[in-house]
Amino acid sequence: MFDIVGMGSECTLFRTKMGLFKEYYSKSHAIEAHNIQTELSSIHLAPDVYSRVCRVRMPEGNLSNYGFYTEEAEPLDCGCDCDCDCSVNTWEDRLAICEMVEYWTDWEFTDFHQGNFGFITREDKKFLVIVDCGHKGFVEKE
Repeated sequence: MFDIVGMGSECTLFRTKMGLFKEYYSKSHAIEAHNIQTELSSIHLAPDVYSRVCRVRMPEGNLSNYGFYTEEAEPLDCGCDCDCDCSVNTWEDRLAICEMVEYWTDWEFTDFHQGNFGFITREDKKFLVIVDCGHKGFVEKE
């Protein structure tokens, strides 16, 4: 089972038996996203990371680009057919997460749209987290 569940400007997402596999278009982008997501997941601001950066054998037999396995988050749903900023119910929560990232890390999260956020469950409670940890959404603080 390797079903494509999403595509972004930096990676393709595959649902597998081992979790979500995030395949990046370059090894350096995969490493950077892995490092960011690993740090954010340690403070419960991103889904858990299940593997190191690797290449995997795809169902057709060829090797994937570099990526890693991660926990799959439940996407935000505003009812629109597109990725938008209209999810008013989570606007303040998303802003708070961005402020926590800036407070607890050396980064600022700048890619604020709702498609980059989702819910994970910890101890029967849902937590809003950043699901897109690629390099385009983060800048180092000065």
